[in-house]
Parts: sequence; structure tokens; C-alpha cells
Amino acid sequence: SGEPGVEVKVSASMGDVPFVGYIDRLFWVDDSELVAIDLKTGALPPSKLQLGTYKVALENQWGISPRFGAYWIASEGDVNKLWDLEHYTADYVANAFSMARRGINAGVFLPNVTGMCVGCGVREHCRAVGGAQANKVPTVTKVELRDALNGRK
Repeated sequence: SGEPGVEVKVSASMGDVPFVGYIDRLFWVDDSELVAIDLKTGALPPSKLQLGTYKVALENQWGISPRFGAYWIASEGDVNKLWDLEHYTADYVANAFSMARRGINAGVFLPNVTGMCVGCGVREHCRAVGGAQANKVPTVTKVELRDALNGRK
């Protein structure tokens, strides 16, 4: 409608992976450019994939495409920068979701070390952050995992 959007729900398939998200803010800039903004209470995320995913979901659901996305960072009290979302195509985002799904299905969980690790419930057992109990967590191979999933030891 041209009005700013707040907590805009989007749902779409990213390839074979269903996605539901809430875009914190959608604004029209100069009545011509749609910008998706995500509010962050912590630091700037290392990837802009979340904004790219919002772009693709808006294209799929409503046929509109923000060229730019931004993160509003609470500690700065402002939008830090407009990020160009042109390279986030439906194929690009679907491939990223598909790779993540294949990793999850295979039991592969790579740590993503960020400022959020401070409050993580498994921090003490995480090798990536030098958790005190990390040496007590056995390394699981793909074969052991497959067997465990099939009820065998």
C-alpha cells in the first residue's frame, strides 16, 4: 500500500525448505526504493543472508523486491549502512538453505562464533570458544551418527 510495514510476516519456500520470517521494518525511501530493515540489539551480523532471504520472500509472496536492506543497531541507535541485495537471487538463497538442511540432516553443526556466544547454553562444552568441558565431548563421525540415528551403538 506504500505505508511503512512493521513486523511484516513473510512465508515462502527457499528451494525445498519452508521459511517463515518477520521483517522488522519495511520503508519506502523517496517513494521509489523499498528497504528492509532488521533491528539488532547486538552487533552487526557477519552475513547479510537474512536480509537477502527477506528480499526473496517478498518477491515470492508479493512480487515486490527491495534493492537494499539494513540493520538498525541498538548500540548505535541508527541504521549502520544500506546493503545492496541484488545478488541475493532465489537460486542463491535456496542453495544456502539447502546446504544448511543437508548439514542438519547429516548431524553437522558448525559453530558460528559471535557476541551471542556469551549467553549460549552449550558454551561450556564448545571447542570453538574454548569451553571448559569441551574436551569431554566426544567427536562423532558420520558413521557413528548414522548408526545412532538408526538405533544402533
